[in-house]
Amino acid sequence: MRNRVRQPGRRPAFTLIELLVVIAIIALLISILIPSLKRARDSAKNVACRSNVRQIAYALMLYAQDFDDQVWPVNAEDVTRWPQYGGAWARLPGPDGPRPGLLYDYVSQVDEIAECPSNLRRSSDRDTGNNMFDKDAPLDFDYTFVMNIQGGRLNNPKEMAYLAEPERYAVNIMPPTILPADVPVRRFDGMIAMVEESTRWWNENATDGMWSNQDQLETRHAKGANVAFTDGRADLFVPPMGGRYVTRESPDFEANDVYVKGLDDQWFRLELRSGTFRPYGWINSPQ
Repeated sequence: MRNRVRQPGRRPAFTLIELLVVIAIIALLISILIPSLKRARDSAKNVACRSNVRQIAYALMLYAQDFDDQVWPVNAEDVTRWPQYGGAWARLPGPDGPRPGLLYDYVSQVDEIAECPSNLRRSSDRDTGNNMFDKDAPLDFDYTFVMNIQGGRLNNPKEMAYLAEPERYAVNIMPPTILPADVPVRRFDGMIAMVEESTRWWNENATDGMWSNQDQLETRHAKGANVAFTDGRADLFVPPMGGRYVTRESPDFEANDVYVKGLDDQWFRLELRSGTFRPYGWINSPQ
């Protein structure tokens, strides 16, 4: 047998098998790391989203401190006067169209505060466009105001709950105004004020900055939405939902499923009926 003699100064080369093994190891490491990096990125966006919602909650509290301890109104004046402008927290009428609303006096006019980093105010088909702030996004806000808590007093928050089984009532069938005792509910840990509204149902169709009636929540953050409470907290809320994002289903959680406790410990539906506002301050004495 002849012995191979290594030439002086020459390093041994990788064999093809060794090279394939190295490539396989690198591919395996990438396959392990990419999902972890995606989870870390999604978690960071969720934290940033919750921070935005929390800042809006703080702004709401500051507004209430300046205005008789009450949450901002749906509109700055009579509800029927400016229906096209929607929630006064978000925008108000101006001589040349809508202008930033009551929120922006408390957050240095930064409109990005109402933008979820995971959605960037895009539509459900991910289109861009032009919003009221002249930004390249079709939505004005990813977060909207729970409309019928307008005028609620922060020093007297009401107990809030939602239907534990929304599927008891078919799509387009309103749950009862006063909830029967045998219908189960789950309680919120406070009085919700701002929510991460579902883009498809119906934020992109009614860009009014308000959450009411058939409006739903987004579930882009670990199957949940970030919501703000009137005491300044923000948390992730995982609502009951059906399995099809593109279809309204009876198990889907909607604003119509929210109740507040009123006289005689009865649960009153937060929504009166479609297209109808609860009066300013109604939530302080639900009946």
